Amino acid sequence: MATLSRQVQQIISEELHLSDVQISQLTEDYANAHKNEHSALQLVTLFSLLTIFLTCLGTFGLASFATLRRQKEVAMRKVLGALRLSIVNLLAKEFLLLVAISVAIAYPVTYWLVGEWLANFNERIEQALWVYIVAAVGIAIITWLTVASLAFKIASTRPSLILRYE
Repeated sequence: MATLSRQVQQIISEELHLSDVQISQLTEDYANAHKNEHSALQLVTLFSLLTIFLTCLGTFGLASFATLRRQKEVAMRKVLGALRLSIVNLLAKEFLLLVAISVAIAYPVTYWLVGEWLANFNERIEQALWVYIVAAVGIAIITWLTVASLAFKIASTRPSLILRYE
């Protein structure tokens, strides 16, 4: 490819008497034109991952506080024969309710704002609802796993250790 470029430059300089002709490939031009967008994409990806990590850390802290507060209730349910999974689901239910409320508030606003932003482009792009549904399910799964990790630990503790001083 380099020899072809050199030959074309030689023909242009001989026939048209132009000496400063720059020949480049379209892929190089395209990559150079979108270098800023690529770096912005990397920055947004990094901060999105950081946000997800900090959100999980906050949820983990809140869940640990809630499980310690309800430790006696969990022990009593365990004594009465509740399964670990039912205790985990009981503790995770209040967090999933908060996720459902936040999704119900945030997604319509986000749908509207993204629609307004996309309207400013020449080519029209329709928003797919499945993206929002997948995101909501992903958030619910991450929340359930975060809360379940602590709730399963509390549900696995022997009730006699918790209720000893009651």
